Amino acid sequence: MDQIFRYANGLRAVHSYMDSVRSVAIGVFVSTGSINENDGDNGVSHLIEHMLFKGTKKRTAFDIADDIDVMGAQINAFTSKSTTCYYTVSTFDHTEKCMEILSDIFFESVFDEGELAKEKNVVLEEISMVEDTPDELVLETVCQGYYAGHSLARPILGSRANVSAFTPDDIRGYMRRFYTADNVIVSIAGHISAEQADKLIRRYFFERFDGAKGEKPLHKRHKASASTVVKIKDIEQANIAFAFPCYNFRHPKEMAMHAMNNIFGGGMSSRLFQKIREQMGLAYSVYSYASNYSDDGIFMIYLGANPDQAKAAADAVTDVIDEFLDKGITDREFLSGKEQLKGGLVLGSESSGAIMRANGKYLQWADCLFDFDLLLKEVETITKGDVADAAKYIFDRSAMAAAYLGRDVGEIFSRAKTRGIETP
Repeated sequence: MDQIFRYANGLRAVHSYMDSVRSVAIGVFVSTGSINENDGDNGVSHLIEHMLFKGTKKRTAFDIADDIDVMGAQINAFTSKSTTCYYTVSTFDHTEKCMEILSDIFFESVFDEGELAKEKNVVLEEISMVEDTPDELVLETVCQGYYAGHSLARPILGSRANVSAFTPDDIRGYMRRFYTADNVIVSIAGHISAEQADKLIRRYFFERFDGAKGEKPLHKRHKASASTVVKIKDIEQANIAFAFPCYNFRHPKEMAMHAMNNIFGGGMSSRLFQKIREQMGLAYSVYSYASNYSDDGIFMIYLGANPDQAKAAADAVTDVIDEFLDKGITDREFLSGKEQLKGGLVLGSESSGAIMRANGKYLQWADCLFDFDLLLKEVETITKGDVADAAKYIFDRSAMAAAYLGRDVGEIFSRAKTRGIETP
């Protein structure tokens, strides 16, 4: 039985016992990311994630990696707009050792200046890699245009100037503000009982926090307005992205939105892929996806095309959107969209790592358990009308952001004005 633990200092934890696996996944979720940063410290959350693997009071960076490898386990981390997560996956007999290592890097990292200098260079190279990866860069660009003036516009990696300037004291100061018990969730899933999980959480996390309370900035839902960003760069491919509003996490029509995305641009049978790649041959890569947060969301479309065909490709996206809105979907598409959702849920439920991440996300954003059976029921009750409502809500041209990265090909978003959008 899945269970939530709530501790006296504000720490929360969630446990899922999985009898069918012999692994255990542990995730330590911190409710902070670029959304909590300002212009001066943008990028610090991501740098902290790197630095927690660079040495503690009793382990070097090599020791951390070696102690994990000798168990045949995995350790990693990620930083998003709203979350920083450190996690391990191991066989069940190494659960406590993995928990001890996570606790060690979380509470005892030393932030050596020499290691910090090296890791800054690594992050600067990561920023360069994004700048040299046009599809990632255009998606970042359209996100910044869509969220202009809102904290969600800030890039997770931060700026070169910020990363270069961060000091160990900057890192410690930020952690004192956000790495607190009431901002942390420990998620454990796999072949471990609730009693064992609670015992380990108490020993390695609950008892190690001081009584400090974390900062919880108030974020208002972003109000989108139409925008267009064009970046001219002498590269071989034209990169085009669109951004629209989408439902927030656990909105009553969230599942309908995901079904709509499956039909519209989420896979090889989708409208976008079939029209733009298979029928018109305008792009090798074309897809859509939704990223939603506790109180906000963004729906993204990307395609890469030959510069000579960029205008035709952008127009084709607009045509697919218009047809979707005007003519709706077929019964077969509707069935496929729902079955893809169900398949994803079922396959994810068989992985301890996936359950660990889902539990952490649901507890962080909705303060509840990830309920697999409830989600399946929600998928079953989706109607074609729900999908149509989701499409109408998402494809609001007055709130659309568009971005282009590539050679100068003139105006490529003129067709976007069809339903009332005004491009700068």
